[in-house]
Amino acid sequence: MFQKDDTSPCIFAYMTHRGKLLEQAIRQSGIPVKEMAEYIGVSRNKLYDIFKREHVELDILLKVGKRINRNIIYEIPEIRKSLGDILSEPRGEYISRLDQCKEELFLWMRKYATAMEKVQDLMNENIELRRALGE
Repeated sequence: MFQKDDTSPCIFAYMTHRGKLLEQAIRQSGIPVKEMAEYIGVSRNKLYDIFKREHVELDILLKVGKRINRNIIYEIPEIRKSLGDILSEPRGEYISRLDQCKEELFLWMRKYATAMEKVQDLMNENIELRRALGE
């Protein structure tokens, strides 16, 4: 008889209902079920059937997760425990760096626009001076 510990196969006796998790994630995203069904390539009724399943294919979880920008697979405790840190992406670091790069990009865009305005002003002054000198 197996004892319920970290090495026992019985650890997964109570598995997460993936269909319910999927439905909750989609509803929280605010994306209509029909739109999500079209995105993953199934009918709306088929997606409702998937919500009723305890086991949902990983490719469906990945597609939905990609669409809603959420790592649904990592929210399944038995998978998270099995795979450990493989699924734990340091997304926060990447998103933070991306935001920083966007800010830098906008800063340089503003500097470029300011420089172009100054160039335009200088060109206008040059034209006025030439007119004044009779050229």
